Amino acid sequence: MTDYSLLDHWCQEPTWYTDHAYDNKRRSEALKMVIDHPDFHPADAAAYVAENHGKPIMKGKEAEMREAIDRFRKLAEQGYRRRGGVL
Repeated sequence: MTDYSLLDHWCQEPTWYTDHAYDNKRRSEALKMVIDHPDFHPADAAAYVAENHGKPIMKGKEAEMREAIDRFRKLAEQGYRRRGGVL
């Protein structure tokens, strides 16, 4: 079973949903830690982030967080396909 808690390095930060360069770097690093696991699946990873992300610094960021999860899912799908995964 894939240890999606490795994504916490990125998604537990209060700015995880932003497009800041540092947050993007953490997202990439976190994805690299889980994507090669045999049981990895982009939908499961995105669901983990949706359930376990950190609280944003400011209130009213729900739409931005949903968009960030969708961006993450798409990046995970791209990486998954490059590695031969079938969705």
